[in-house]
Amino acid sequence: MIERIVKKIHETNPSFIFTGPRGIGKKYSAIEVVKSILCKKIPACNSCDECRRVEKEIHPNLIIIKPEDDSKEIKIESIRELVKSLNFSAAEGNKRFVIIDDAHRMNTSSSNAMLKTLEEPPRDTIFILLTSNLHSMLPTIISRCEVIRFSPMAEEKMLKILNISAGNELLPYAMGSISTFNFYADNQPQISKLISFMQNPSTSYVNISDISSDVIEIISHDSKAQELENMENIISLIMFDLVKQYDAESGNKEKSYNILNCIEEVKAISKKIYNNTSTSIVLENMLLEVAKLKS
Repeated sequence: MIERIVKKIHETNPSFIFTGPRGIGKKYSAIEVVKSILCKKIPACNSCDECRRVEKEIHPNLIIIKPEDDSKEIKIESIRELVKSLNFSAAEGNKRFVIIDDAHRMNTSSSNAMLKTLEEPPRDTIFILLTSNLHSMLPTIISRCEVIRFSPMAEEKMLKILNISAGNELLPYAMGSISTFNFYADNQPQISKLISFMQNPSTSYVNISDISSDVIEIISHDSKAQELENMENIISLIMFDLVKQYDAESGNKEKSYNILNCIEEVKAISKKIYNNTSTSIVLENMLLEVAKLKS
């Protein structure tokens, strides 16, 4: 795939969107593309000065935009600064790359500003937008980029990379994402407790509040963007378990209907994490819906 993208860059200078679940190698692949162009070797040699600077994200021909630590969004100020910097030629000639991480976190203003830049991209500047939520991006931005879809990592590959056994209880919940697995593994006591609750839920407020407190402890982070990603990992685990239950009860219309309703309710509740709703309230409501499903 890297070779094909590098060839397209040499031929047509396109913009790209790399889309797929978190932790499956989108940013890694984007960095490999940049190295392959600036290093002029495919695959990149990984030992020259060009490769080392790209790897450390300090190459002057590489600009990386991501949500600010104190925000869940990529604000218009970040895009304006980017556009201003693109008025100047690349510092070391050759191609210049702009990687926008979590591109779906651009707000309306920053998305519109980015759209104008994509409509008339600067000479020899390649944009690579990374997203795990393609559907939430402006259709006009998507239409101006070549979309490269990344699939979840195969279980066999994850076992080899992580050096874990096939029976690891966290592996199915990671759904092909190394970063999601690592988050679960780093917080295994709390995650195992949440999994146990999902399998045998209780409507007891004391129990729900206890689980919620444990989860809040592991998702809390100085960076709002990281905190949001941690919360999304928790939601993914809850949704995975519900979908698994739905598949298991596919022959029972009443039970499968109830689970489907619960899935929709969890989706609706989860949207509130993007607003100013208390995280503890969001979690407690989710867990209560799950508990009511089996009560």
